[in-house]
Amino acid sequence: MNIATDSFVMKLGIIVTVISMIACPIIATKKGRSAVGWFFGGLFLGGIGLIIISCLPEKYN
Repeated sequence: MNIATDSFVMKLGIIVTVISMIACPIIATKKGRSAVGWFFGGLFLGGIGLIIISCLPEKYN
């Protein structure tokens, strides 16, 4: 890999993480789950966190 490819991969990773940090709490709130918790889920898990919260069922109280 060269420097240009490494830079592209790093930028792509940052973009996916930022999108996950925004989308995870929104989806979590709609499903009755903790928005703050899933903000950090999006931060630390990135795209995987987005997939996980999307697959979880709605929480019934």
